[in-house]
Amino acid sequence: MKLKGIAVIALFLAVGSLSGTLLGPRLGAWLHPADAPKPPVEAGDFASYVQSAGTPVVMFSLSTCPYCKAAREYFAANSIPYTDYVIDQSPDARRMFDQLKEKGLPVIITRHHLIRGFYAAGVSAQLSQDGVVVAPKTVAMAEHAR
Repeated sequence: MKLKGIAVIALFLAVGSLSGTLLGPRLGAWLHPADAPKPPVEAGDFASYVQSAGTPVVMFSLSTCPYCKAAREYFAANSIPYTDYVIDQSPDARRMFDQLKEKGLPVIITRHHLIRGFYAAGVSAQLSQDGVVVAPKTVAMAEHAR
C-alpha cells in the first residue's frame, strides 16, 4: 500500500514537472503576450529615430556590453556612420530606450528595421536591404574572428 502511494506521488510530480517545462513558456506567452519573445528583426517605420540622430543607423547600447562593443567595432571597420545612445551614461538615451520597451541590448535601428542583438552577417543583410553600404570583405573578416 505504501509503495503504491509513493508511486502515485512520484508520477504526479513527474507529470507536473514535465507539463510545466513543456507548456509553461507557451501558456506564459498566451496569458502575458507582452512577455512573449520578440523576433530578432522587426520591420516598420523607424525613420524618426534616424532622422533625429542625423545618421543612417542608431544603436542603443551599454558601455559594458560585449555585444555592443562588437557592434561598435563592426560599424567602425565598415565606416558606417551611426549614433550610439549609451543608456548607462545618458538619462536622455535611457528615456528613449525605455520608450522602445525593449529588454535586451544592443538594439540597432535603421529607417525600416529594428534589430535586436548583434550578429554581423544578419546586421549586414538588414543594413544593405535598407541602403546602408557595408564592405563584404570586412563582414567576412568579422565573422571569421568570432
